[in-house]
Amino acid sequence: MSRKQSKGELYFIEGNMNNDYHNKVERIKFFVDDFIERRTYITLNKNDNSGASVTIEKVVADPFAEQFNISISEWDNIINTLYGEICLHEWKKRYVNHNVLDGTQWRLEIELTDKQTFSYYGSNDFPPYWNELLKLFGKLDKSIIRYGGNKKG
Repeated sequence: MSRKQSKGELYFIEGNMNNDYHNKVERIKFFVDDFIERRTYITLNKNDNSGASVTIEKVVADPFAEQFNISISEWDNIINTLYGEICLHEWKKRYVNHNVLDGTQWRLEIELTDKQTFSYYGSNDFPPYWNELLKLFGKLDKSIIRYGGNKKG
């Protein structure tokens, strides 16, 4: 695989980019919040080659947290989807619609094994394949799907 690195971002020219990320992604954090004060935090921490631990925290009237593990094949599917289908490596860092005051805020952070972190943020604006991202995290927490709808993707 050939690739070039520029400004801390990996750009893949040819080959299977997913294999490179399988070995580099260590932690994934996804946060989504709506104006109704429903906040969901999902954190995935890779456990060597055995899969990943998942923590889901919800801030609603009665806050709670849930923890469980996923297999290495489920972890690989998440990485494949993020970088192969959703094209995360092509996203802008910020998506903001200043014409909407109260709506949906979100953040996605990818931490690599060298502790380098890539952050993507949005406020009432969404990247391409937003609904696919929600479907991906909806496999871990079905309530995430409610943030979909008439958004990009």
